[in-house]
Amino acid sequence: MLSLPASWLDHKRSLAHGRDHTPRNSRLVMRWLQLRKLRLRLQETDPSDRADAVEQLGEFDDVSAHALVVKALQDEDPLVRSRAADMLVRCRDCATLVTALADPNPFVRTEAADALGDLRDPTAVPALIVALEDETASVRSHAAYALGDIGDLEAVGPLTTLLSDPAPAVRRIATYALGNLGDPAAIEALMMTLADPEPEVRSAASEAVHKLEGSRTGVFAAVKDDDPEP
Repeated sequence: MLSLPASWLDHKRSLAHGRDHTPRNSRLVMRWLQLRKLRLRLQETDPSDRADAVEQLGEFDDVSAHALVVKALQDEDPLVRSRAADMLVRCRDCATLVTALADPNPFVRTEAADALGDLRDPTAVPALIVALEDETASVRSHAAYALGDIGDLEAVGPLTTLLSDPAPAVRRIATYALGNLGDPAAIEALMMTLADPEPEVRSAASEAVHKLEGSRTGVFAAVKDDDPEP
């Protein structure tokens, strides 16, 4: 239950003493009333109404609103839970989003992986690596994409394994992620992917190899520049 903000109580006291309330108090009271209305909408029977309420709650920079968004991750409908995962990006709540990777619905897990990629928080890397083994291809691909965006080299090995995934879309995203990580150690595995039966995968692998070859050339040049003069 939402408690009355202190400013609202101060406002009531000022009215009792015949004093005008300030514009700031008026805004805070309106904000509290909006939050109360949205909390009630979370009890609607239509999942789309609850999901819409969650989306509006995500726009509030407020502890009470954040608590309601987190609670929405336990909603019975996956639409509401996925919307809550998306809104938690605005709250930068990485820890709660990581728990959503274990949601029973693959749509929610996919949304959580996507949101974690948007956050780019390195603490999510271990959970995203586990998600690379998810039974649903979309979860694996979004987890791979997120790891590529976060940029932690811990993901290089697991992403390399994903180059042999049965889903072409997953293999393609894995090549993108490896290219984005910038570790030349992945070049050998990506070279093997140039023989992939899917043209989109081969094209992505070619781009990744080109990017990593450039990184390796840059490393070699830097090492050469650091060599002492004979």
